[in-house]
Amino acid sequence: MLTTARALCDRMIDADDCHEAATEFETTINKIINSFNAKQICQTLSHCSAVSTG
Repeated sequence: MLTTARALCDRMIDADDCHEAATEFETTINKIINSFNAKQICQTLSHCSAVSTG
């Protein structure tokens, strides 16, 4: 998705602003992804047994 956004930015007149927005979006997405705790999510969704989460 980000690759597509950057490709579209390249075709825009004000490409610099578009690239800045895409970079900010990427940073936000990376922060969200990095904040995930797999063990906590697994326990919340009840997909892990006590043995596998211990």
